[in-house]
Amino acid sequence: MEIKNNSPVILIPIDDLTCGIVVSEICEIFSFAPQNILDSSNSIQAVKENYSQGIIQYQDKMLTLLDLKEVFHTRELART
Repeated sequence: MEIKNNSPVILIPIDDLTCGIVVSEICEIFSFAPQNILDSSNSIQAVKENYSQGIIQYQDKMLTLLDLKEVFHTRELART
């Protein structure tokens, strides 16, 4: 993906660092209550289980919530 000056970025505060993820597009932003997060341990997932915080129903879709703190703390991405 080519990164341009106007490429959308999602900023994530993790510990004492703010990380950015460049995405192709941001379709929608929504809020949800933490009590609406469902356990994903019994569902089929494309994401490694330790990267998932659970699933949430949004409109007619089931969305997997990524644990971005865990993703950024993986060995490949860890700060030196």
